[in-house]
Amino acid sequence: MSPGKPIDPDVVALTFNYYREEKFKKASVARRIKKSYSWVCDVLRDYDPETKERKVTKPRGRPRINTPEQDEDILSFVRADRELSGVKISAELGLDHRTLLRRLRENRVRRSKAISNGLTPSHMEIE
Repeated sequence: MSPGKPIDPDVVALTFNYYREEKFKKASVARRIKKSYSWVCDVLRDYDPETKERKVTKPRGRPRINTPEQDEDILSFVRADRELSGVKISAELGLDHRTLLRRLRENRVRRSKAISNGLTPSHMEIE
C-alpha cells in the first residue's frame, strides 16, 4: 500500500467484509484477496468501514523539532554565506548537520562545496 496511491473501494469493502462479517483472520483475508498481511492491517487501520474512504490520520514518526520559521532562518543563513561548510553552518545555528542537509534537500537548495582559499604568490613560485 503506497502512501499516496488510492485503493479501489471495492477491495476495501471486500477486506472489511471478510474480516468483520465473515470473521476471517487477517492472514486468511490476505490470502483470499491476494495481498500481504501488512497491507490488510494497514487497510483495517487507515480506512473507514462505512464510507470505505481513507481516514485522516495523525502522521506517524517523530515530530519535527524545527518550526517553519526556523527552517526559513536556516535557508536564509545558507543563502547569505555560501562559503561556509555544512558543519560550520550547523554549529553556528546549533543544530545537527544531518538536520541541515535534510532541510536543504526538502527545499531543493543545492550548495556548492566550501570554497578553499586561492593560491598565494608563495605557492605559485616555481623553483
